Amino acid sequence: SNPTDVPWMLYPIIDNDYWVGPKVLEVPPGGEVGYEITYRPLSMTASEEEIAAEAEEEAERLRKEEEEAEAGGSQGRPQSGKASAATHTPAPKKQRRPKEHTGSVFVPLPDGTALMYQLDGRAGPPGAESEAVERTVQCKATHTEGLAVKNWLNKPQRFTVRMEPMPEGTTTLKGASYIDVPANAERTYMLKFHTYVEGSTSAKVTLTNEATAEYAFYDVTFTAQESPVLSTFQVSTVVRQGKEIEIALANPLRTPVVMKAECDNPDVVLEDEYELRALGETQCPLVYRPLLPCKGVPCQVKFSSGELGDFIYQLNLDSIPAGADRAMVFKAPLGGVAKQTFRFRHFLASGCTYTCTTAHPEIFTCEET
Repeated sequence: SNPTDVPWMLYPIIDNDYWVGPKVLEVPPGGEVGYEITYRPLSMTASEEEIAAEAEEEAERLRKEEEEAEAGGSQGRPQSGKASAATHTPAPKKQRRPKEHTGSVFVPLPDGTALMYQLDGRAGPPGAESEAVERTVQCKATHTEGLAVKNWLNKPQRFTVRMEPMPEGTTTLKGASYIDVPANAERTYMLKFHTYVEGSTSAKVTLTNEATAEYAFYDVTFTAQESPVLSTFQVSTVVRQGKEIEIALANPLRTPVVMKAECDNPDVVLEDEYELRALGETQCPLVYRPLLPCKGVPCQVKFSSGELGDFIYQLNLDSIPAGADRAMVFKAPLGGVAKQTFRFRHFLASGCTYTCTTAHPEIFTCEET
């Protein structure tokens, strides 16, 4: 408050960088103003558990010192020239967090007096560095996520990276084991996610300064959707002539995996199941055997398993009409008859009726069906 009839221009001095406030404070004549101070800690204070543990350690240390003093008094002083058995080098003390942060604000007044206030603050664990990272990704494709890592100190920091819980099975979450960030700067930590199966994966990514135990963390969630078409094959052949192709499937697991196979086009013949060898690729053969001419007909082949999810491939199918299968030579005397049987293979899974015709019905005859 200003009891005089002239305005005051005050210049508060704050001791401790964890508190900040305006550098100049104007107080009107006969009035009063509030001075707003913001507590902005750059490190945590000790938690209740840490304070209790420190008190127990101190009590244990004092108890041992008393026991050693009593043992030394009962045995007398060690002989001259010999070192005492109780002499030892104390272990270095690990850095402890303060119970609270302390500071002060000093406000000199124009009348020669001054105001002094003590500042006390306690800082708990930090919250997440940003809003939860939630991404929708595709199976069988690697997704890279950049996390902005800020260094809040005026000196460089090295952060060790830990992820928990670590994904299992064919889902991986990877990144560098540490990242260096210059003073008051920002760097991007690259996090890579890959999965073979649909579903949601959540993890906590923690970056810790091992020297100070200060840390920052991020919550990430990746939701994997159905696998896209991984590749497209152009397949062409002649009607009723099979064309084989092989599709390579990778198995990253240490055990073999059985994949079920299906196709939405009956002209593509494949096995019901394929077994993929562990830690490698397996060639899965299939045959395209068209029964009718076609041009650019698309279809999909899908391999599925609980361990590896779905592998989807597209086939673009072409087929051209077949020529004559073979020649049949007839020999008969004039006015006589020669008879032969034409055999062909029926490729359909069910029965059907064939219509039989000849180019010269006045010479060649056959049953109509």
